[in-house]
Amino acid sequence: TRAGIDARGIRVEESAVVRVLGERGALEGVELADGRTIPLDSLFTMPGIAPRDAVARELGAATEDTPWGPFVAADPMGQTSVPGLLIAGNASSGSANVPVAMAAGTMAGAMANAGMVTEDVAIAVAAMPAGAVAR
Repeated sequence: TRAGIDARGIRVEESAVVRVLGERGALEGVELADGRTIPLDSLFTMPGIAPRDAVARELGAATEDTPWGPFVAADPMGQTSVPGLLIAGNASSGSANVPVAMAAGTMAGAMANAGMVTEDVAIAVAAMPAGAVAR
């Protein structure tokens, strides 16, 4: 949190960096949008994350606030608040690196398949004549 950063004596500059200064790959400082130049040895950034979740939101999927902003909420299997709507990877978590996102996609795919098989079986059972037994 910002309080934690401040408590550690770390300076946060809110002005945008317009140019990184240095020679031969060595960082020397930054020039800020407000015109100031700040010498420094290291630089940390927080990139913005914009999940591509417009369809899920349009369908009414619930969201939850995270340290990376609001994301579509999902259970560990990828199920959202909309029945049958699964989501995975960076669309559901700002912290999902590539292997984690791939695993979430695999799980969501497996759950989608399980849902379709379950629906197919239910349709087949409903279509069976009363008292019929498959042989």
